[in-house]
Amino acid sequence: MSEPQKWIDGVLEATGSGATLESITPQQLTKNSKLTRDVMARFLCQALNVVSSQIRTLQEFESEYEKEMCQALDTSKQLIEEAETVKAKSAVEVVDLQREVLDLQRELLSEKNRQIDELKASVVESVKSVGDTVKAEIKSYSGAVQHEQSSKTQRKSVNLNTVVKKVVEEQDRSRSFMVFGMTEEKDEKLQNKIE
Repeated sequence: MSEPQKWIDGVLEATGSGATLESITPQQLTKNSKLTRDVMARFLCQALNVVSSQIRTLQEFESEYEKEMCQALDTSKQLIEEAETVKAKSAVEVVDLQREVLDLQRELLSEKNRQIDELKASVVESVKSVGDTVKAEIKSYSGAVQHEQSSKTQRKSVNLNTVVKKVVEEQDRSRSFMVFGMTEEKDEKLQNKIE
C-alpha cells in the first residue's frame, strides 16, 4: 500500500462512522472526539510530507520526461539531417547517372552517324561503279550494234546474244551486286558471306 493511501485510510479510521473519502465533510472531522488538535496536527504534518513526497516524485518524473524528450528531439534532428544528407547524395547520384546516360547517348549517336556516313560513301561508290559499268556496256552495245550494221552477213539475233554473253562474262558482277538487310562490318570478306 502506498504512503498516500495509508494516510487516507488513517484519517478515515480516525473520523469513524464508516466515512469514505468522497463523503467526508469538515463537520465530521471536528465532531469526532478522537480527532484532537494534536491528532489533526499530526495528520496535517503527514499530509504535508505526503504532498511534498508526491511533488518531488512528480518533479523527478518531469525532469526525466524532459531529458527523454530532449534526447528524442536531438535524435529526431539528427535523423532529419541524415535523411537530408542521403537525399542530397541521392540527387547528386541521379544527376551523375543522367549525365552518364547522356554521354552514352552522344557516343551512340556519333557512332550511328559514322556508320551512316560509311553507308553513304559505300552507296555513292556502288552507284558510281554501276554508272561506269552501264556507260561502258552502253558503249559496248552501241559498238556491237554498229558493228552488226556494218557486217550484213551475221544475223541480228546472233549478234545481240553474243554481245550480251560477252558483256556478262567480262563484267565483274560482285561490284554491282547489293544485298539489302545484311549487316556490314569493317574489313569483311563479302564473298565468304554471300556464298
